[in-house]
Amino acid sequence: MLVSAKDKYTNENNQTINKEQAGNDFDVLQKRLKNGEEMKIIEERITEGKYSVALPYKVYTVQLRDLKINKDRAGDIYNYVRYLSTKPQYFYINYIFLEYDEDYLAALSLTVPAEFFNEENKFDDKLSYAKYNKFNRRIADLTAQIDDNMSDLEKTLAIYEWAMRECEYDYKNYKSDTIPTESYQKEGVVYNGLAVCSGYADFMEYLLSKYKITNYIASSSDLDHAWNIVNLDGINYHLDATWDDVGKDSLWEGVYNTVYFLKSDDEITELDHYGWSETVKCDKSDSYEGYIFRNKNAKQFNYYNGYWYYICNTKTIVKSKIDGSEATDFKTFKEIIGMYIYDDYMYIATRKDVYKINMKNQSESEVIFKCDENEGFDYIDEFVLKQGKIKIDSPSNTKIFELPEVAYTPAVPVTYGDANGDGKIDSRDAVLIKKYVAGFTGFTIDLEASDVNADGKVDTRDAVKILKKIAGFDVTLGAA
Repeated sequence: MLVSAKDKYTNENNQTINKEQAGNDFDVLQKRLKNGEEMKIIEERITEGKYSVALPYKVYTVQLRDLKINKDRAGDIYNYVRYLSTKPQYFYINYIFLEYDEDYLAALSLTVPAEFFNEENKFDDKLSYAKYNKFNRRIADLTAQIDDNMSDLEKTLAIYEWAMRECEYDYKNYKSDTIPTESYQKEGVVYNGLAVCSGYADFMEYLLSKYKITNYIASSSDLDHAWNIVNLDGINYHLDATWDDVGKDSLWEGVYNTVYFLKSDDEITELDHYGWSETVKCDKSDSYEGYIFRNKNAKQFNYYNGYWYYICNTKTIVKSKIDGSEATDFKTFKEIIGMYIYDDYMYIATRKDVYKINMKNQSESEVIFKCDENEGFDYIDEFVLKQGKIKIDSPSNTKIFELPEVAYTPAVPVTYGDANGDGKIDSRDAVLIKKYVAGFTGFTIDLEASDVNADGKVDTRDAVKILKKIAGFDVTLGAA
């Protein structure tokens, strides 16, 4: 058996020279594990490892053997790392692979796309933040509507509806066998409005993970198809945005359903899904009876300020809670083609006109488009909102309206230790933290940057660690 020592405990000849330090580190590790810091340790190792990656490898391994994590918890670890990937500093994480050693997790391998490396072929945090901000600015109209008052069920429905509203299946490239890489990934949904099943599934996984909703990807080689499984209130359900998104540019654009939304194993099988690897069981049928998305006459569900708005029977926009309670008729028209809420406005299309309503004050409907005033518009047959634009189609003409960009605050890298935000780390930062801990007021402090030992709170230990760093001790700010 070949046994090797970690680099930090060996000299240049690979001889173990610091057994005392190794013993101390082991004791610290066991204490942290006992205190429930397992996930934090994994995050720290992911952070440390990314700077060691260089092209052309693009993959790095995070060791887990010493954490003694039972393989039955593989799903928990995967979901945690996927959640980390929704943060700006970990946005580079592309694929996650778990390795096993008998009954325990041995390691996880993370792939890093080449686009996150700088001209010197080294990983660059600035690129990770830039790409995170580009992606999240694009989905700002979705994330802006999701608030803390929403249940996980409501968040799941909002994400599902947005994916189908914004995207359509990439039929053209599928038929010609020229599917681009982006169509297999969440980027296809967000930037191009085109994706195949794995792209829809990747987008759903990313957004569900962003809101800490446990989820999995189901795949079937028999069907050559992928979809999602979500856990809501301890129960697993299938959901397939690809098959529910029936519209495309040439036919029924903007048409989507909830036929495949939150289904059991038996129910999804009846809907022609088979051959998937059963990662988890989805054994509860007939769930959510009476909820708005189970109403066959309802479509296009939009959330705003505690209520859902949706089209019912093509004539009425109904306002209600997700379980169907407190339902009232919000607006009625002769025939509604489509309805969307974007930022603080509702846009409604009938056969002849498009209306706009300010949702903040529930104002009267404002007509923003009339067929009678536009050449080539005998009537409206398709109405779509995607990519920040409204598209109005007639059989012979198209009109496009640009919508204002939804406000988005870019994420910026945290400089741990710079408590006063002056761009440098010195004794003044330590003094500021001590004043904060003592209860003084009348000054500004960056609490996230002040938590230099990453324990979730700011106290005198953070000030001490900053002073140690200034004095030249080998400490890492922003890590335990």
